[in-house]
Amino acid sequence: MSSANIWVAASDGELAKVQNWVEKHGLSPNEKDPNGYTPIHAAAAYGHKELIRYLIEKGADINIQDQDGDTPLHHVESLEIAQLLVEEFKADPRITNSDGLTPLQFIQEEDEFPEVTEYLQSLAFDGALKNANAAQTQSVLDALPIPGTVGDHDIRYTLQSADSIEDDEESQKRRAEIEKIISGDNPEEGLQAYVLNAVQEHVKNLQSEELSNDALPEKKRRK
Repeated sequence: MSSANIWVAASDGELAKVQNWVEKHGLSPNEKDPNGYTPIHAAAAYGHKELIRYLIEKGADINIQDQDGDTPLHHVESLEIAQLLVEEFKADPRITNSDGLTPLQFIQEEDEFPEVTEYLQSLAFDGALKNANAAQTQSVLDALPIPGTVGDHDIRYTLQSADSIEDDEESQKRRAEIEKIISGDNPEEGLQAYVLNAVQEHVKNLQSEELSNDALPEKKRRK
């Protein structure tokens, strides 16, 4: 019988029978068979979306691992289900099984589901890119002058949204210069030099302004 147990019912996509096992017989949605296989492993492997949603609502662990360390994502066979698990239910594509294989590596070995492989590859690429960008951003920040170290003038940094910055010609020019520096071969040194030059230029302007004020008649000096 297809309803002989909750795992078979989940494999067959029999939502009502899975509900019966959970709600009337008191089985956990994370119930494991002798191999550590759970209903959500079965539902994911056979592509039963509504059943996956039901099990998650009842407390199923999207990253639960069976005896071999496989998560439900390791057993996905369709792009739609892979996207559902990752994007809606936040399945972690970085988890490795007992052989040290991520879902991507595990599915690549099967060489049967190219769309799933391509999708998981895109996640791996995006993750690597984000990590690289974060590392580069931190490196650039570390290269900035330490606040309060130039002459008698304090260096301070503030965060502004793009919407709050005036979009005049000078602002556009500065933005273009910074973007060019960041995309260059050595953004750390380039940005550090840019900031130092800006600070030094500001100091010079202040000094020039003070000299000009000293040369003015008493009644026109700034107070």
